Formats: sequence, C-alpha cells, structure tokens
Amino acid sequence: MDLKKFSGLILIIFLLISSTVYGKDAIQLTMESAIDLGLKQNQSMIDAQRNLEDAKQSLTEAEADPTTLILALTQAQNNLLYNQVQFNYVKLQVTQTVRSNYLSALEAQNQLTLAKKQLEVANENLKATKVKRSLGNATDADVIQAENNVASAQNSVTMAENNLKSASDKLLLSIGMEPSTQVILAEPAFKEVKIDIESLRKQAQDNLPTVIQARNGYNLAKLQYDLANNEYTPQSQIRSAQLSLASAQDSLKQVIDNLDTTIDSAYNNVVNTLNQIKVQEKNLDIARKNLDTDTARLKVGTITKLQLMSTESSLISAENNYKSAVYNYLKALDSLSLAVGAPVF
Repeated sequence: MDLKKFSGLILIIFLLISSTVYGKDAIQLTMESAIDLGLKQNQSMIDAQRNLEDAKQSLTEAEADPTTLILALTQAQNNLLYNQVQFNYVKLQVTQTVRSNYLSALEAQNQLTLAKKQLEVANENLKATKVKRSLGNATDADVIQAENNVASAQNSVTMAENNLKSASDKLLLSIGMEPSTQVILAEPAFKEVKIDIESLRKQAQDNLPTVIQARNGYNLAKLQYDLANNEYTPQSQIRSAQLSLASAQDSLKQVIDNLDTTIDSAYNNVVNTLNQIKVQEKNLDIARKNLDTDTARLKVGTITKLQLMSTESSLISAENNYKSAVYNYLKALDSLSLAVGAPVF
C-alpha cells in the first residue's frame, strides 16, 4: 500500500474512533487535521512528489553517466531544483485550498446558527402579534406581515442548510473523504502572526517556481552562449544564442520586478484583515454587554422576552462577524504564503 495513502487511512480511522465522544456518526475535525488529510490525499501533491523523485533519479543517472555533457547535466540539475521548489509550492496551494474550504464550511455553519435564531425571533414575534390582534392592538395586516416574516426566515434557514451541505461536501472532497459524511468542525483559535516582510521578500526569489523557472532559463541560456561563443561556432549561432540570453535575462527581470507588487498587495491585505478583527472584537464586546443589560432589564420587567431574543440574535450576528474577520485573516496569511513561496504561519 502507498505510504501516503496508508498514513491518511490511519488518520481517518483515528478520527472515526475519536468521534464517539462527539456523536455516533460524526467525525471531529480541526483545521490542522483537515489540512493534514488534504496533503496526504491530494492528487496534486502525489504528482508533485512523483515528479520530484523522477527529477532526483534523472540527475543521479546523468551524474553517473560518463558521457553526459555539461548542458544535459545542467538541465538535470535545474530540473531537480525546480521540482523541489514546485513540490513545496504545491503544498502551500493545497494547504490554502483545504483551509479555505474548511473556513467556508464554518462560515456556512455560523450563518445557519444565525438563521435559526432569526426564525425563532420571527415565530415569537408572530405569537406576540396574534395576541395583540386578539386584544385589538394589531391589525390583520400586521399578522399577515408577521407570517410573511416567519416564511422568509424559514426560507433563510433552508438556504443556509443547503449552503452548509455544499460547503461541507466541498471540504470533504478536498481532503479525500466521502461527501455527506457527518463532521464536527472545531473553531480555529485566533493568534496574531508576527511577520518580517523584508525577510520574506528576500527569501521569495528562492521559493517561487516562477522565479526558479525564469532563473533556470537564464542560466541555461548563458551556458549555451558561453559554449557557443568561440571561433569554432558560426556567427549566426552565436548571435542567436546571444539573443536568447538577452530574452531570458529580460524575462527573469520581469518576474522579479513583479514580485514586490504581489507581495506588497498580499501583505497589505493581512494588515487590513488584522485591523478588521480588532474592530469586530470591539463590536462583539458591545453586543455582549447589551445582552447582559437586556437580561437584567427582562428580570425587572422593563423589556419583553421578544426584545431579549432580538438582542441574542444581534450577539450571534456580532460573533459571526468576528469569526468571519478571523477567517479572512487566515486566508490573507495563506495568500501571503503563496506570494512569498513559504508558509508564514
């Protein structure tokens, strides 16, 4: 059995066993365990590993063959370097995909919680409106409007359930599990990541496949020119090699010049999402205090149960907004990782 598939199977079995704590048919997943499964099961990772092993073997054969010329040996060395970097980059891509799918499923789960609470509020409001109508303090139109609000809230719950199923199935497919498998997703903990952007910027040129490919192209073109630049080579071939070298040099410069823009954009997005977390954290604190206040007010009879339920709904909304801000921050960190070609958290 393939070692990677076997490792993935072991992890799934472990999760199945541990799920008995949370539910008979449910599998408990954390973001980290989901990513681990995705890395083991993803076909792109398997292909990248195969390409890397093939490149290693090709270089070993080229080095062992006494008839291998410098151009072929350089190509084999370049190919190995590119596939090593490409393997690491594919790992970043798969990590980003799985994390994004995981967070989307959590987002859908949170929206369903809010939709259910809003339905609860709408039903309570309908009851209150019917009581008012029986006392002559509301019209038939008020009752119809309250009924429409219930129907709309119920529709929102149905849509949220469908969105959750779709998001969950997408996550499951990305980690090699069957769609519709019952899973319980743990919320990721928020932790601010300290980023040395200048250090990452310097490392990027050695971590990105696009840069390595362009640099390999330049080095190979330079070697070809050096080999051709002698009195035994026709001038037309020397000129052609010189033009190829200039073109490769321009391509490498363009790729490197584009790095700063991409990295700056990704880093600014990280900063912006971090600031948004702080804003939503304050809003969440306000929502919690409002609930404490209204809970006390209900006890002394200055507000109704319906008003407290609305405050509870507002708290859930504030919690969702805070969680979404955290999710966006994590996604922004993944985008920065891809921009510099190395994990930043």
